[in-house]
Amino acid sequence: MNKDPIDVATVMASGDWSSDRCDVLSILWAVTKGCNYDCSYCPYSRDVPLGNFSSRDEILRAARLLLRLGRPGYQITLYGGEPTYHPHLLDLAEFLSAASAPVILRMYTNGSRPPSYFHHLGRRTRVNQLGIIFSLHPEFVKFKNFLACVEETAQSGMAPAVSIMFSARHRDAIKSYVDQFFALRMSVPFFFEVNLPYTTGGIMGSECTEDDFAWIKSVRDLFAGLPQPTYRMVPAFTRIVCDVVVKLEDNDIMLSPEDSLRFLNQTATPSYKGFYCCSGTNVLFLEEDGRARGGVCSASKYIGNFFTDSELVIAQNMGVVRCDSAACNSIENTPLPKFRRAEDAEACMNEFRQRAKAYVYRAEARRLAS
Repeated sequence: MNKDPIDVATVMASGDWSSDRCDVLSILWAVTKGCNYDCSYCPYSRDVPLGNFSSRDEILRAARLLLRLGRPGYQITLYGGEPTYHPHLLDLAEFLSAASAPVILRMYTNGSRPPSYFHHLGRRTRVNQLGIIFSLHPEFVKFKNFLACVEETAQSGMAPAVSIMFSARHRDAIKSYVDQFFALRMSVPFFFEVNLPYTTGGIMGSECTEDDFAWIKSVRDLFAGLPQPTYRMVPAFTRIVCDVVVKLEDNDIMLSPEDSLRFLNQTATPSYKGFYCCSGTNVLFLEEDGRARGGVCSASKYIGNFFTDSELVIAQNMGVVRCDSAACNSIENTPLPKFRRAEDAEACMNEFRQRAKAYVYRAEARRLAS
């Protein structure tokens, strides 16, 4: 392939459907939709009060059901809302981090809990199995507490990352925060990123100047250049590399991993409008009431309830969904196989269903034999 931008019109398929890891399940688990913040740029948790939490039995039943699916690997993200306010979050994290199944676990938090919370979290989990992403929201952050939480987490052995939401209205405060993070980074290791929030209209970096963008790049480069201990795992594991098939001169050609990644990293988010998405094959969005969607997308269908249904129901309810979105609205949907032709999607979906069913039966056989 040449190095010119790939024409989206030539794309026939995209997603993770043929690699060794295609059956690894990515789960985004919104343990609560409520949040103690009310950030102006948040379309998900604004005006949602904390409360109405699931019970300990419900949340642990859902975790057990996930593992009974028997998949060869799990990438589980706990978030909200603000997940640390769920009264049984520590129980859930402890259960998942101690699982014999191959689980990679991460959690998002706004860092509003006291440092002692993260100290207890570290004591109750296998800390090398847990990554914590601290999202700094300048409209509400109590920075002294936030900084102490990052330090406590790093010293506990977990893999923390700091993600600052850059707001032009708070640029002076954010620059002061970055100076203090840099000073802390000299004594404890953590990953660092500066992000730009989206407006409801999809505009990124609203009100930012060219100087802001230049400063953000310089900060990213500065922290990226700092060495990390080799045992520290980056707590971001979205499966970016996947198969991309394009039509060239009437032939369908699978791109190399390098070219597939280059396509997915183009400035414009790929559009799969009109494609057929294999919902639920290797991505699940688990909601606070136990219901599960087959992707992080409003078009994805509900495939069951982890509080009440069986693992076989969850494994078999995946289905093909035609995409009507102008752009794929979450990078977490990247692993989902997407095909321009409906028959290709149905064939892929049938293969996934058979494998998912086999994983459930093998997992059940192992339990009965143990």
